[in-house]
Amino acid sequence: MATPSEARAVKSLNKSSGGRFVELNTAEDFISIYEEIFPLVQTLPQIILQKDLIVSSLLSRLKMEGRLSHEPILRLIAALSRDLLEDFIPFLRTIADSLECLLQSGADRDPEIIEQIFTSWSYIMMYLQKYLIKDVGHVLRITAKLRYYPKDYVREFMAESVSFLLRKTPVQQLKKGITKLMGEVVEEPSELRKSGVGALLSHVMRITSSKLHSRAETLIPLLVDESSSFDHQSVEDPGSGAVLEVLILAFQRLYAELDPVELTFIWKCLCNKITDCVPNGKSLHLSRLLTLLISVVQNDYLGKISDYQTMVELVGLLLTMKVVDPDSEIIDKILQLMLCIVDGLSNYKKMQALLQVSSQWVPVFDLRSQSLLTFIEDLLMRDPSILNIFGTHILCAFNNLIEVSAERVLNLMMNFCEKLGGEIPSFLDGKSREKLSRIHIFFEETLRYWFGQINEAIEGNLSPILFQQNKLAVLWGIIRCFSHFTDAKAHSSLLMDLIITMDKLMMVNLVRYFYGFLDVL
Repeated sequence: MATPSEARAVKSLNKSSGGRFVELNTAEDFISIYEEIFPLVQTLPQIILQKDLIVSSLLSRLKMEGRLSHEPILRLIAALSRDLLEDFIPFLRTIADSLECLLQSGADRDPEIIEQIFTSWSYIMMYLQKYLIKDVGHVLRITAKLRYYPKDYVREFMAESVSFLLRKTPVQQLKKGITKLMGEVVEEPSELRKSGVGALLSHVMRITSSKLHSRAETLIPLLVDESSSFDHQSVEDPGSGAVLEVLILAFQRLYAELDPVELTFIWKCLCNKITDCVPNGKSLHLSRLLTLLISVVQNDYLGKISDYQTMVELVGLLLTMKVVDPDSEIIDKILQLMLCIVDGLSNYKKMQALLQVSSQWVPVFDLRSQSLLTFIEDLLMRDPSILNIFGTHILCAFNNLIEVSAERVLNLMMNFCEKLGGEIPSFLDGKSREKLSRIHIFFEETLRYWFGQINEAIEGNLSPILFQQNKLAVLWGIIRCFSHFTDAKAHSSLLMDLIITMDKLMMVNLVRYFYGFLDVL
């Protein structure tokens, strides 16, 4: 409790200050409350004795009709918190509810009143921090309605004021606070709650808009630790993804607002956590960590990430450890992270570094996985200079997967041809051609199959010949890619024989149609 000489409310309502407020504010509400509580605040003991009546009187005037009185009343409430200190805490819930009612009654559309409200609330948090940091959960409970207020700018102001306490609180209380926040999101994973918690966490980690607070060194590891609420929910739980979404929102805000140098700590922290997770075999935790990292770095639209070496080393570790099978969700995440690295190095014109990376990633292109085809599909959307670097590896992947997913591989092969035009033969030296043996065999077997089917149809053994759409798509893909991926001189006769046979089939069908037409006549 403040000493009588420090009592702010007493000073605010004594003859000099109180008179000044009266002179500056002739609003009826303020004049009436001044006359009502002035006799009660002459001394600090009086304030302590009449605190319930004083607070009730002040809050009763917080209505839109008395908007001219809001600023002095809110200042007096803040000053009263400085006088009463710990004795003021029981009033916080009532005050928070009154502020919410004031905002809902139209104050949320008045910038001046919003500023007055949160200036007062911020002072209250500052004056009472010594006591409030002992039970952060209580503060979070009483501020829930304001933290999840429908208007985003109100949520933002509230997040900023509450973050002050979370930065000051002991580690154990900080852990409880995080658990409380994440529990609120899991309980009701609405966009309002995810936005509110994401904003609060991002404010806790910053001391200014562009600088990390020292508290971030404690908070970030807590947020992504496998013992935290980040990893407590099962995949089947409807709220399981909500915590991850909150962290993504918070980290994306940090990316947008922090200086590039400040972001380095975040990347290294996430990469270190992923590295520590690899030997433990915690696939769900590893997947979520990778998702969080990817969500921030995949759209480096501000060009704030210039050092990708840590992420390159991380991918190398993940590939070496073979922590996942080719069809698991984690391999998708690893491939997405690789794509982020490709984009980053390409954007910074670090083609030599990209060339080195491509040689390290050779084992990836040996995967028998649909995820690899998705990765290649994404690569094909990049600049041709990137395809020149990865071209040989892509061809090897086509060779490995042609029998597993022929239609999809052939579609990618056609895109590959269109992207590089006549440059494909440059990839195909003697050794490279040997590595495409499965493609050559598949082409040959498919062409022979169709040659046989069409001959049977010509001879009348198959009438009518049944053409499945997917098989026709495969045949068309082979015809389109034949000259690019085979020795055209050595194998051209096979393709020509098929074309000649198809011409014969068309002639036979035309003759049959003509005689059928004559029979009708």
